[in-house]
Amino acid sequence: MRRALVVLALLAGCAADPAPRRPLEPTPIPDPPAPAPTPVVSPDEVVGQPTTVDLTTPDVAGWEDATEGEAATLVYVTEQGRRDRAQAAAIVFSSDPKHPHFQRRSTSRVTVQRVTRADMTALLRDLAALGLERLPWAAQAFDEEIGPERALYLYRGGRRTHVEKDTLPDPARQTFTALERRLVQATLATR
Repeated sequence: MRRALVVLALLAGCAADPAPRRPLEPTPIPDPPAPAPTPVVSPDEVVGQPTTVDLTTPDVAGWEDATEGEAATLVYVTEQGRRDRAQAAAIVFSSDPKHPHFQRRSTSRVTVQRVTRADMTALLRDLAALGLERLPWAAQAFDEEIGPERALYLYRGGRRTHVEKDTLPDPARQTFTALERRLVQATLATR
């Protein structure tokens, strides 16, 4: 009985008009989508000076540091996310409780690492051993915008200096990369 049904189905299918055959054509391959444009971000969104000082921020109110060392702030502007969608981000290392970056809150794009003066001195010493002082630092006004270029900004002794990675020749760029590795290592060590 099953065989009879199968045979009938085959015969019915053969009796129907067959669909016209098309010649074999290659299937068109669609063009890949254009990469999404890099979002334009105000440097203030990345690291800029906070508009108000919030001394109630956790770890700021009542901050005490009895250690000896340098009161300084180092801002490392980098990128976060996948390479095709990377956004500017920053890591702030500060031992100066009076500095606006010390007082700001961490966000999804800015990580604030409050450190003691002794720890900042040790970090700067480590970075100096990797070539921090050999980079071509340029003086910059305190109120100039920061970022979004990959760069280092150092606030020390009442001065602000910076160096951008993309403007460096190859040997200095390698030094900058070594400094980046050490700063990322310092960030991971404080978590």
